[in-house]
Amino acid sequence: MEGRASEDGRGEQVDMNKALILFGMPGSGKSTSGKIVSEKLGYAFYDMDATLPETMKEKLRNGSLITEEEIVGYVKETVEEVDLLFREKSAVVCLSLFLEKHRLLFKQRFPKALFFSLEARPEVLQDR
Repeated sequence: MEGRASEDGRGEQVDMNKALILFGMPGSGKSTSGKIVSEKLGYAFYDMDATLPETMKEKLRNGSLITEEEIVGYVKETVEEVDLLFREKSAVVCLSLFLEKHRLLFKQRFPKALFFSLEARPEVLQDR
């Protein structure tokens, strides 16, 4: 497969596989679309929502506030995991990041990745 280049933590260029990153609200169809695309292309599939720490899941269930520190820590940790994945194979990654500043961490780390934003009407999101 054609490699992509990305800077590692030391500023060195490393070969990367093809990277597709899907953003969207929960219920927008990221996982469904990502699985279909990954199967069609023969890429790995990574659903960031599935790796959400239990403490954050519990806060979401209870309607509690997740701090900016928790979100940024989780996003940075996930960027590292995704970086390792892209080094090994081409992949489709799905993310429910609501703020552009959080998505930017992925865009900065993977400038050659293809990014897609999935949207759905509010009534569709409510029903899911």
